[in-house]
Amino acid sequence: MPDTALRCFDITFENNMDVFQAGQIVKGQVQIELSEDMKMRMVEAGIQVVMKGEASCKWLDSVSKNETVTFVSREIYFQNAQILWAPSQEKTNYNPVLPAGKHTFPFQYQLPGSGLPTSFETTFGRVRYSAEAIIDQPRGTPDKKFKRIFTVLDTYDLNQDPNATTPSIAKGSKTLGMLMFTSDPIEVNVQTDRGAYCPGEVIRLGGTINNGSGTDIRHTTVQLIQTATCIATGQRWGAGNETRTKTESKTLNEVKTMAGCKAKGTADLSAAGIALPIPAVPPSVRRYCGIVGVEYTVKFIVNIPGLHKNLEVYLPITIGVIPLRSYYPTAPSFPSAPVEEPPQYAEGPPPPYYAVATPSKIEKDQEDKGTDCMGPKEFAPKYAYYDWHGKQP
Repeated sequence: MPDTALRCFDITFENNMDVFQAGQIVKGQVQIELSEDMKMRMVEAGIQVVMKGEASCKWLDSVSKNETVTFVSREIYFQNAQILWAPSQEKTNYNPVLPAGKHTFPFQYQLPGSGLPTSFETTFGRVRYSAEAIIDQPRGTPDKKFKRIFTVLDTYDLNQDPNATTPSIAKGSKTLGMLMFTSDPIEVNVQTDRGAYCPGEVIRLGGTINNGSGTDIRHTTVQLIQTATCIATGQRWGAGNETRTKTESKTLNEVKTMAGCKAKGTADLSAAGIALPIPAVPPSVRRYCGIVGVEYTVKFIVNIPGLHKNLEVYLPITIGVIPLRSYYPTAPSFPSAPVEEPPQYAEGPPPPYYAVATPSKIEKDQEDKGTDCMGPKEFAPKYAYYDWHGKQP
């Protein structure tokens, strides 16, 4: 059958909901429209949907002058195949066919009740969940496949983190000049207002700058840094297996402030009102996944004029999904359907909604290599986001 006969092949989720938590039921349907009958292979699974959750890492590294090794790793959290239509249901002279026309095949799958890490995409690894529909064609004809990726969110509760209310503290110093002509040090003591936050909240900074140099410091910069860590194993020629770690850091948000300090002076950073908003990002815990991890750091930069290198300090923080009760006394109710605009509220903090993270191109899974697997070419995970609109204390 020519591909033009397959007019529609798609997977849709009930209520367009594509964000789930452990233990929830994923409901959807496979939609097929044919302009003519489609021949099927004489097997039990003519049309099936495969639900899969996995983490994987892959990259190439040079391990010697003449050897490059592929480092790979994989964790499977679930894999379940459901038969939606069997050839035995439609036979014409023992040649199974799916008749021309529109067909809808509903499916549902309950996710495991625990042990599912949050969806995440990075250059060298990923945590990914998908529903893949497969039409089993006769021998010699490639199967038709359609894959739709969805988000699973590990609702990490900051109230279970004993260090959530403890500020992150960093100190640093720097002298200007060289050898005998160095200045008195520029010293910075900076801290966050607490140690853990949720997307949509604001990180507030305090502390002091003591400027012992003769150079005015006019401003500072604050950045939110996300660091992804991937772990994989490669086999070296004649040397056995070797495990390596790959990290990738990127700046998610940046605020340039007028918090400076005159030469030979002292500045109070708390009075500057430094605030760094947190965008929609996954939680920073590595629980449930042994090969892909995500961590966050606040980078505070004292911008020194001229040819001098800036003074930089780093403050590690935790990002979760359920906010601290001191800021959100009532447990949040997550939406059962996607919303494009933040929910309206009268008093107190808002309930979360699902905000889209940066889309990334979808690389084919190993089992899809060499096949024409249909579906979106990009995927953007969605994470819980609290639209505080300045109401956060």
